[in-house]
Amino acid sequence: MDQENGRSRNKVMPFVSVVMPTYNYGRFIKRALNSVLVQTYQNYEIIVVDDASDDDTKDIVNQYHDQRIKYIKHNKNYGPSQARNTGIKASQGTYIAFLDSDDVWMPDKLEAQINVFMNGPENLGLVHTSMQTFDEKTQKISVGPSHPYRGQVLEDLLRANQVGNSSVMIKRECLDKAGDFDVSMRGCEDWDMWIRVSRSCLFEFIDKELVIFTAHSSNSSADMRRMISGREIMLNKFFSLYRLYPDIHALQHYIIGIQCFKEEMMERGRGHFTMAFKYSRPGNISIKCRSAIQIFLSLSGFRSYQKIKKYVHSHFLYLT
Repeated sequence: MDQENGRSRNKVMPFVSVVMPTYNYGRFIKRALNSVLVQTYQNYEIIVVDDASDDDTKDIVNQYHDQRIKYIKHNKNYGPSQARNTGIKASQGTYIAFLDSDDVWMPDKLEAQINVFMNGPENLGLVHTSMQTFDEKTQKISVGPSHPYRGQVLEDLLRANQVGNSSVMIKRECLDKAGDFDVSMRGCEDWDMWIRVSRSCLFEFIDKELVIFTAHSSNSSADMRRMISGREIMLNKFFSLYRLYPDIHALQHYIIGIQCFKEEMMERGRGHFTMAFKYSRPGNISIKCRSAIQIFLSLSGFRSYQKIKKYVHSHFLYLT
């Protein structure tokens, strides 16, 4: 993989490496970089991995004359997993903090996480925080519910990913155990990583909004088909784990089925509803009934998720 390296390494070993993947986010990246440079904790390096942008990203990064900033550019677009892997391999810190280039940190974010690590148990591997959301369209900031994943969180993560990527600081040795981000995934790749990390390390949560997530039309999480593919890879990869939690396993298939129907991929969705019916425990009547109804209606002439949803709500209200 050819790379363009425009910065030299710090002579003093940084304690924290900030890994910032970016692709055509020139309109955001200055805001992200500035939010790191004003941190109350200053012993860090910033690894900007430009995943073959064709906008003004490079010019913007080169405006900074801070030796802690290292700029690496891929010769082609590999996706966010490879960009993060490149940043990790180029980094030197004991801890890795991820920041998507369209997000922003509060000034005390790194300091708060370092304090938690310094006072935590030896096997503490990941510290994440609560987040705010900035809606680029409405220009409004909102605060969602907190999701305190603490301690042994494997079962929580198999159910849902409530760990915001830009809120994470992780111990390097835990990343080494988990392995690289999966380059076959262009959706849910962070979720996949947190599951692997949780198998050997404890999590901690800071209940303070130390990150602003930016919601806009180019968010990778807004690409439903990409997220469906990511979920499917995860279900295959962690099949043996999910089988230990049959209702969670069934729920994941049901959710993917709904997402497929929303994308008008009816046959693919029916396959997931069939798996949801199959894997749910005999006593889980809700998932079994919901899955059977979705399959039946999609085979009965309903070719739109909205029509199926309307029919289910009007005829099977007790299941909603």
